[in-house]
Amino acid sequence: MLKKVLKITGIVLASLVLLAVIAYGIVADYYKYRFLCGTYINSVNVSGKKVEDVNDALLRSYKPGVDYSNITLMFEGQDGYNETVNCSDIGFEADMSGKLNDIRNGQRSYEWLICYLYPINYDVSPVISYDEAALREKVEKLKCVDTSEDKKNPTVKLKSGKDGALDNVDRSVIELDISDCYIPHKIPSKFNDIVSLYNKIEKLKSAQITFIDDKIKYTLKGDFAVSWLEKGEDGLPVVDENNDLVFDESRLEGYTDFLSDVYNTTGGSIDWVKHSGGTVTLKNSMPGYIVDKTAEKDKIKEQLLRGGILKRRPIYESEGNGRGNDQIGKTYIEVDMGEQKLYYYVDGQL
Repeated sequence: MLKKVLKITGIVLASLVLLAVIAYGIVADYYKYRFLCGTYINSVNVSGKKVEDVNDALLRSYKPGVDYSNITLMFEGQDGYNETVNCSDIGFEADMSGKLNDIRNGQRSYEWLICYLYPINYDVSPVISYDEAALREKVEKLKCVDTSEDKKNPTVKLKSGKDGALDNVDRSVIELDISDCYIPHKIPSKFNDIVSLYNKIEKLKSAQITFIDDKIKYTLKGDFAVSWLEKGEDGLPVVDENNDLVFDESRLEGYTDFLSDVYNTTGGSIDWVKHSGGTVTLKNSMPGYIVDKTAEKDKIKEQLLRGGILKRRPIYESEGNGRGNDQIGKTYIEVDMGEQKLYYYVDGQL
């Protein structure tokens, strides 16, 4: 009787397993040409959808208010003059399908359950294409490209963000940088000061400082630090008696405060794994890493003005044993009040 029951039970279990495998296979076949469940692209849920179904929708949501099917270039000249070119005349197209296919082809349909349990988001930007010859022809016919106009005096204009023109469309009406279409001319010596200021700003923009300690890494870029410059009544950055650019001290101090928040270890708490297992939270009152904000502020200023790319540790006024559990060091005493036991470690050995 028992053997018969076991046999029937085995048949039932085997049938259930077989049904489960078949069901799993059916779902996997459904996702063969679709994005797996749990797939997000640009924070949009595209689970179960085909590439061709999501391309247009993602283009519409990529830059709110930007209609990629109707982009216009505006060229502004002097005295309020402007001309426009419709991008449909230069074969302008925006498309994500290539990158979407790469994502879909990288997914295995039989892994749908894993993707469901562990969703993932992909960041995808559109690929821009246009007929360069048609664009050149349109630009050459613009009145604002007329070389008979008197040349303006050189000046420096600080711009926020990036000017990517057609390759980085972020609005329906964009300006095209046509500076390369003009023949460069020698700037008279009376404009040496403004040229010198421009070169200093360009050197600052080329600077990049990466702060690395253990697994913590943050990068300060010069093109971001340009916004820290003090400006005069004319709106241009000012220089000091040493002919160096002048930073807003409060902005520098704000960044050193940020470094302190990231790299300081004194204060707060430590999750400590006990000898007997389990984790307890300890208040961290031990000497640890403390960023020297005054020295760091001076060093950041010096390196930004010097330009170039470098990596270094933050400047500390005091240093600890390490980070995380390593802050306690390798030699310590652990007292377990519940067990009424004391554990003594020397150089990590009990």
